[in-house]
Amino acid sequence: LTRARFAVISGESGGGKSLAAFQAGRLLNRNGWGVLELVSQGVASIDDVRTFADLTGPVVAIVDDSQALDPVVRTALERSADADHAVLMVSTERSDHPGHSTIRLDQAIATIKKFCLDHQEEVSRLVSAADDRVGKSMANERFEHRVQASGFAKVPWEFMFTLGGGERRVSESI
Repeated sequence: LTRARFAVISGESGGGKSLAAFQAGRLLNRNGWGVLELVSQGVASIDDVRTFADLTGPVVAIVDDSQALDPVVRTALERSADADHAVLMVSTERSDHPGHSTIRLDQAIATIKKFCLDHQEEVSRLVSAADDRVGKSMANERFEHRVQASGFAKVPWEFMFTLGGGERRVSESI
């Protein structure tokens, strides 16, 4: 985005597209960029595009659920990208745009799993804080076993839900 100024992230629902886009926005914001997102996902007008184009940059617009936008608005957003304005579209539809990346569910889960195992000391502390059933004592589930069990997830959010003991928190709140 700092070079191309326009990019599209696509993939299936639950694949982590929005999270990846907002992480990119967070990194840009740490480097002095303004970050703008739609008030309602997938809803924008030509007036909204003009407002974005009038902002003092550098600023990035993160457009989640861009597949729901009117094609005219989508094209106007793409064309609004310039030296001071970047646009990151997030969509469930594949794009033929050169700045397009697709998040594959299996690849995303494998990447998260590898990260957890490669950063075991740090991640295991976080998991244990979220679910005290995971730990190093004999009475606890081993972190590595929880990561392996989480690896059966179909989507990345399910991996993280399982890893952090989400089913326990849900059942406790019911």
